[in-house]
Amino acid sequence: MGGNGYSSSTDTGDADSAYSITPGSYRLVDQTGFGGRVGEYDTLQQPAGANAVTAYVSPQNHTTVVSRGNVLTGDDYSVASQVTVGDRLRFGFDTRGFVQQQDNYPFYAFPVMDVVPGSSPADTTTNLIPSHATFGVKRRLGKAYVQFKVPKLPVHLYVNGDWQARVGTTQLAYLDENTTPAIFVGGVNTTCGQLCHFTSQLQPVNYTTRNIGGGGDIDLGPVRLAVSHHFSSFTDRLVFPIGTFTGPFTPENEGISTVNPPPSGPAPTDFAAGNYYINPPSPSQVSSDRLSLNWTDSPRLIDPALTECYAAA
Repeated sequence: MGGNGYSSSTDTGDADSAYSITPGSYRLVDQTGFGGRVGEYDTLQQPAGANAVTAYVSPQNHTTVVSRGNVLTGDDYSVASQVTVGDRLRFGFDTRGFVQQQDNYPFYAFPVMDVVPGSSPADTTTNLIPSHATFGVKRRLGKAYVQFKVPKLPVHLYVNGDWQARVGTTQLAYLDENTTPAIFVGGVNTTCGQLCHFTSQLQPVNYTTRNIGGGGDIDLGPVRLAVSHHFSSFTDRLVFPIGTFTGPFTPENEGISTVNPPPSGPAPTDFAAGNYYINPPSPSQVSSDRLSLNWTDSPRLIDPALTECYAAA
C-alpha cells in the first residue's frame, strides 16, 4: 500500500528546484515458514516508511544540491546528499542501514577413536540455540567526503571517511576436548581427550570499523605528484563468550617440560581449570602513507621508427 506522492518544480529566475516525496507508504508482510532464508537482507516487518528525492540548482551561485532518502524502518534506510559548488568544491555523505537475518546451522560431531586405548565414546553436541530461533545482525554503513580545488593553482585536496557497524546476534560453535576432570594414574591423565564436546550457542555482536584518509595532488604539466594518508581502526564492544575448562593441563605429567621440551617451539606451561574467554578479538589500528609520481613522456622522446611501425600495424 502507498500513500499520496507529491512532486513539485519551481523556477525563481536565479535558481531551480524540484522534489518528489511519498510521505506515507505501508508494507504488508504475510509469510509462512522461515522467511529469513529467502529474505536474508530484509526486516521482515510490516512497516510504514517514506521516500523523498530533491534537487536544487543555482546557476548564479554555481551550486547544485541533490539529496535522496528512503526509510522503511528505523533499521532499514538509506540517505544520501551531495553539494557541488562550481568546479572547486564538492562534499557529501551516504548512509545505509539494513538487517541481515541469520540462519541456525546445527553443528554435529561424529564418533572418533579416543586417545585412551580401548575406548571410543561418541562425540556429543550441546546445542544451546532454541529450535526455530529468530536472530540477526543490524548493519550500518556510511561514508562522507570533501573535495576541494585550490583557486589559481593546479592543486586538489580531499578528505574522506567511512565506517561499518554490526550489532545483533549471530551463531558461535566451539570444540572442547577436555570436559571431564583429570584423573591421574601413574602420573598420566587418563581422562584427557576422553570426550570431545561440541557446543553451539548464540553470540552477541557489536563492533565498528572506521577509515579516514586525506591527501592531495598537484599537476605540473607532464608530472603529477600525489600524497595521501589513511588511518583505520577496529573496535569490538561485545561481551566475549566464556567456556569452561575442567583441566588442569599439566604438560610435565605428559612427559613434556622445560627439561624435556617438544621438538619445536617453547615448552608449554601449566594451565589451570576455570572459565576462559573464547577467541576474543583484540582492537587494532593501522596507518598508511603513500607518495606517487606519474610522469608523461614527451612525444619528442618517441623513436620515429617505432611510430612508423605502429602506423603500419
